[in-house]
Amino acid sequence: MGFEAFPMLLAMALWASFPANGVVDTAERGCAVSFLLGDSSSLTSAHTLGVGHCRNFENRLRPRADPAISPSHAFVLKTIYSGPSVSDIAFATNDATATSFDNRYFIDTLNGRGLLKIDSDISRDPRTLSHVVRFGISLEQLFERFSYGFSKLSNYKALVGDVGKIRRDSRFSN
Repeated sequence: MGFEAFPMLLAMALWASFPANGVVDTAERGCAVSFLLGDSSSLTSAHTLGVGHCRNFENRLRPRADPAISPSHAFVLKTIYSGPSVSDIAFATNDATATSFDNRYFIDTLNGRGLLKIDSDISRDPRTLSHVVRFGISLEQLFERFSYGFSKLSNYKALVGDVGKIRRDSRFSN
């Protein structure tokens, strides 16, 4: 991943700093930034990059696989996550194109291959389903909404002047 991926990583870090436990929380945290559901949905596409450690999805596999995960995908994930001893070292990609920012994430979530709970939730919730379908069909519309959402999020509670500093870890002050 080169320098061109830096804005995407920044968006992922900013969005991840908001706690979320599903579509309702995602929608509520989006409202705090004056987002529409399409904006919030587009920002989840940042999950198309990178990997998820098993500790972040193991609860979706045991004792029984989450029914939102397709049986074939659950089998693959259970093969990767063999038990608690690998929870922090084993990982899975969220989609087949984990090094490209594209709309494959939305196509995969529609087909039961969401890695995290929010990934499955957005494709099953009637409030966000139309956005997931639209972004899965049109890369151009995804990029347009993501750019708009990223711009809004980047300016949310921006610190300027003496209080504005680049942080070593975005969750904490230096």
